Amino acid sequence: MTRFRAIAGAGAATLLAGIAWLGMAPALGSGDSNGGTGAAPVAVENAQLRWGISNEVGAGSYFGGCNFLSAGKAGNAGGSVVWGASAGLYSAAEGNVSIEKPDESGALVPATWDTKCLDARGQAVNVSNVDSHSGNQVVIVGGTGAVDSATGAGTIQWTGSFTVAMYGGMTYWSASNPRLTIDPDGSGTLVAELSGYSASQSGAAAWSALPATTATLAKISTVSGLTDTGFIARTSYLGTDLGTGVQAAKTAQNAAYWGSFPADMVAFQELTGQAAYWYTSGGGHDAAKVALDISVNYEPAEATTTVPPVDDSTAAPVNIVKSPPASTSGTKKSSAGTTKSSKKKAAARSAAKAASSSSQTVSAPPVTKPPTQRAAAPVTTALADSVRTDSLAPLVPALAVATVFPADLYQPALTASATTAAAVSAAEPADAGRAAWLVIAAALCAAALVVAPLPTRSRR
Repeated sequence: MTRFRAIAGAGAATLLAGIAWLGMAPALGSGDSNGGTGAAPVAVENAQLRWGISNEVGAGSYFGGCNFLSAGKAGNAGGSVVWGASAGLYSAAEGNVSIEKPDESGALVPATWDTKCLDARGQAVNVSNVDSHSGNQVVIVGGTGAVDSATGAGTIQWTGSFTVAMYGGMTYWSASNPRLTIDPDGSGTLVAELSGYSASQSGAAAWSALPATTATLAKISTVSGLTDTGFIARTSYLGTDLGTGVQAAKTAQNAAYWGSFPADMVAFQELTGQAAYWYTSGGGHDAAKVALDISVNYEPAEATTTVPPVDDSTAAPVNIVKSPPASTSGTKKSSAGTTKSSKKKAAARSAAKAASSSSQTVSAPPVTKPPTQRAAAPVTTALADSVRTDSLAPLVPALAVATVFPADLYQPALTASATTAAAVSAAEPADAGRAAWLVIAAALCAAALVVAPLPTRSRR
């Protein structure tokens, strides 16, 4: 009876271990998008950043026609002047950067010098209408980095520059090599190197190159629309207090659009002469200054797998059936003498001979079983087919117990429990392994205790 007591003890221990595993499962899990820790960051490539910055950047201006975007870092105009078509300052595309705008159908098309001040209907933007703007956007491609597909957390770096020109180019600045960083809570920043030229309303003579400085183009409040290939970064302009005293007071009338771009961005614009374009200043175009959301799209980077070369010296021998060489002593047959039918028959005979040769196997010596131990039964096929393979780790101790002890003591219970384990796996795939552990452990306990109850105490 000692053996049966050992079986019962092993089954009980396995059952307790299964209960412990089930209790620890949430702490050991990798997490998910519904409150877990999220997936590991995945390398991304060919990332695209699309941003209109603000409607004011494509609006009409009181002088110079309009405000607009240009690809690349614009050169030195030599003073605060309106750009001309022949000045070589404007570009619709340069390197990884291009400028697009919507047409009347809503499709985004490349901007041009002639269309930069037109709205989607082809009408010139009007400074008197706060809703009149070109809708131009900067598009930067070729970004690389890593992103957590469950939370959007990660960093993407782009290479390239774009220029923001106001008053037809009388004041402009450039942003280079933007980097987007998103934290696990969805907040983040878009940072770039800013450069440009100082300008003043006092006259065109106040013009000089500004030293490059790193500043925050936008702060991100949250991420939405997250997929495996992109997301929308929501900017945090609205409600932002610049804290410098120059911002207009928040009122019931401007509360819907009151806010500011980041403070270090506005500080740089103090030098370019554009500061009031980047916060609520009390002007008639304040509603157009709100920072627009940023669209990010990308492709998961393809993993590179190196396959080691095959060592032919260790490969198993292969029997190759070869046809005997043609006789050189006889008369050579002409190609016309061999018909298609005879070729097919010859090929069939060769294939049959190869199949016969390859089907030959070497008989292994018989396995001698120990006389004192019966062979354990194989794992039930239903269990192996139904329980997910990635959840089978917890089953190892239970299956080890099943391997040690005789099959006829536990196989009926194990077979009966397989159906239950399969049902659990189908209903809750992620918990299939733990559930199957408990089912098998319980079956072992029941089989041991029912088939072989513990002996009573003997009398002396």
